[in-house]
Amino acid sequence: MSSNARDDLRAGLFKCVESGLQRIENLWAAIGFSEEQRCERMKVVFEQTQDLFSTLCDEEETLKNDIKLKIDQYRDEATSLFSELDLEPDMPAPGSLALVNMEQCLRTKLESLDKEKYTRLKTYKCAKESEESLCETLGLQAGEERPRTPVGIPSVEFLEKLKERVHMLEEEKERRVATYCTIQESILQLWKELEKEPQNDFEISIASFGAESFLLSDNNLERIQDLCQELQKEFDNLEHTAVSLRNTVVSMWQRLNIPEDERIEFTKNCQGCKPAIIKKLRRELERLEEIKRLNMRSFINATRDELKRVWDACMFGVEQRQEFAMINSDETTDAVLDAHECEVQRVKELYENTKDLYELVKKRRTMFTRYLELRDNANNPDKFKNRGGRLLREQTERKMLQKEIPKLEKGLKTQITEWESAQQQYFIVNDWRYLDTITSDWKQLKEEKERAKVDRRKQKELQMEEETMYGSKPATTPLKRKATGPVSASPACKVSKLAHKSTPLLAHSSLQSPRVRSKRAAAAAAISKMTGPRTPNRTAALQAARRKIAMDQNFSVNDTTQERAKVDSSISSHGTYTDFTRILNKPESAMLRSSIISNKKD
Repeated sequence: MSSNARDDLRAGLFKCVESGLQRIENLWAAIGFSEEQRCERMKVVFEQTQDLFSTLCDEEETLKNDIKLKIDQYRDEATSLFSELDLEPDMPAPGSLALVNMEQCLRTKLESLDKEKYTRLKTYKCAKESEESLCETLGLQAGEERPRTPVGIPSVEFLEKLKERVHMLEEEKERRVATYCTIQESILQLWKELEKEPQNDFEISIASFGAESFLLSDNNLERIQDLCQELQKEFDNLEHTAVSLRNTVVSMWQRLNIPEDERIEFTKNCQGCKPAIIKKLRRELERLEEIKRLNMRSFINATRDELKRVWDACMFGVEQRQEFAMINSDETTDAVLDAHECEVQRVKELYENTKDLYELVKKRRTMFTRYLELRDNANNPDKFKNRGGRLLREQTERKMLQKEIPKLEKGLKTQITEWESAQQQYFIVNDWRYLDTITSDWKQLKEEKERAKVDRRKQKELQMEEETMYGSKPATTPLKRKATGPVSASPACKVSKLAHKSTPLLAHSSLQSPRVRSKRAAAAAAISKMTGPRTPNRTAALQAARRKIAMDQNFSVNDTTQERAKVDSSISSHGTYTDFTRILNKPESAMLRSSIISNKKD
């Protein structure tokens, strides 16, 4: 309220007092009181008015004192709460505000502090209850890892740590609940597969209670995990037993030629690996064993055929197969059959353990054989007779194989080396260590190339020698189309002409032995055929063929040398033309090639 309003109220109060006094005096005059009576009554009015103002002042003084008391009380309570709440005091200094404003400010501050105190206590109570409930569910000691509880009101830092612990416990509960639900589901499924029922209270609680009713302590989780692992191990053993029995039954079905309808019907009603299924498989195996006993000879033969198939799958050579002495036994005893079955099982395990290696070996052998075929086709003189772009496709494929085979061999060598290091034995294919086979294949290929070069060079030398001695043969190379332009003389024709001009007459009179010709032809045919793929099994045969070819070539060279020696001796034995004429006119000289010279009689 402004000072003008207060002045107006003061003026109104004075006016009211004057008006009241005036009215009283008028009443007194109307009544007819004397001056003395009027003076006495005025004193009474003054005293009452004075008492009224005194009462009003006392009341206002009491109000002032009450406000001061409240201010002091609020200040004390606020100071205490600041201390309990671990806060810095934040209050107006005494005398800095009017009493009413000071009282209102302190009252507001105190209400704020009371609210903070209530909030902290409520938060602490809720967090503590949550912690105790979670600890009970998780089987933990309540307050085991909780921060130290303060004596008074918990601080903000304490409440934050307590909230973090509660949050951590909630996450741990969620994790344990998920783990429990997963393991519980697995255990129930395993019990169903194993056809088992809960045996004790702990297993009954697993089968009956959910995660909310189960004590998720570390000990219980370990026990339930161990139970699950034990049941899983038992299930795995049953599954392995079922697979083994089923494979044995199928193998015996095949050996005993059991009808297909009977197999399908049994398989349809014997799925899974439950104990009841295991019993059925064992009963079927016992039945087949009895049939096998009654048909021992056919069963041994069937097992022997199966053994040969797995030998072929593992690419066993003759020596590897001969290590099993029972393969040729004529006995029909259980010992022979057991030996065959053990060998089949051993080779099957070997194949399963090294299946990837055998696949790579087959792939490499196929690619290498195809590469040799393409190389032979490239060296074939008739390669230009093909149609449809076959030559280009084979050339592209050959280049691709030249790149892919070394890459495949590099990975194969690495795997074989690792396998040999782990098994402490060589990786054998067809009685040879396969690493040596790879090296031998390329070495033989290189030797064949060198041998082919030498043979081509020798053949050219022989051809040049024959052309020099007997003249060149006309070209017989087929052409795809006739040449339209003039044909020039070939170098072979020139050589032939020079040979006819420069060769002495008696050189044509030396007959070439048919034996020499036939051996040369056989040697050339053998050389041309020795371009196929080489394997370790063919090494001995190839070496024998090469030795025969070399002996034939040496023999042909010796025959040619002997013929030449005869010609030279015949020439040297007749030194004059008269002697030559006398020898030429002999009757036995009529069969010589030089007899084409006409004998003119004078």
